Amino acid sequence: MIRKNRVVAIDGPAGSGKSTVSSTVCQSTGWIYLSTGLLYRAVGLIGEEKGLNLDDEISLGQLIDSFKDTLRWDSKTGHIFYQSRNLSPEIGSVRSGNNASRVAKLPLVREKLLPIQRSFITMAHTGVVMDGRDIGTVVYPEADLKIFMIASLEERAKRRILQLSKEKSPKKPQTFSPELLTDMMRDIAQRDLQDSSRKSAPLKKADDALELDTSGLTFDEVVEKVISLMKERKLLP
Repeated sequence: MIRKNRVVAIDGPAGSGKSTVSSTVCQSTGWIYLSTGLLYRAVGLIGEEKGLNLDDEISLGQLIDSFKDTLRWDSKTGHIFYQSRNLSPEIGSVRSGNNASRVAKLPLVREKLLPIQRSFITMAHTGVVMDGRDIGTVVYPEADLKIFMIASLEERAKRRILQLSKEKSPKKPQTFSPELLTDMMRDIAQRDLQDSSRKSAPLKKADDALELDTSGLTFDEVVEKVISLMKERKLLP
């Protein structure tokens, strides 16, 4: 039985701002941030390193079975560790994201990761902000607040390019060439299609979720909006 914690579920497509907004909201409120997408990225990364076919759900299911003794989530830093190795710096790439979307469409993978995702909630000593694709519909449908965060395809592509650029060269300004922007938009559109069309727990807005379009909003404005919604639900003083 899951311990009753205050939970905010933030779902939405790739690049809508879920992760950075969720993380910053938690920094501001003292809540714990949990990105369930990190688990799918971890499965994709380790599976690829072990030479597994990322479309073979039986092999991936066996890999996940071994996670219970080797996988650890640090609720303070939000990092995922596998056999004491911090995977977080390695799973932010576009390739990692595409692999995550690829393994996430497999029903057995989702089935086996579900109890792990839910168990992470019980580790929290305070409220939890969870982000992903199916938090409000599958992982934790009883969440106190559900937000479905969206943004235009172009805006999401620009954010992703900027994020990757900062990771590689933090002090170097990023320019959006037409070719680079087009390629990133194509990649994100492909992920959208995979996430929304998969048979198991597809990306979709929960019936009782509040839609938040972040297009044209500054980062701070989005964070303030989420915190405002939490206050409206009496989750914060």
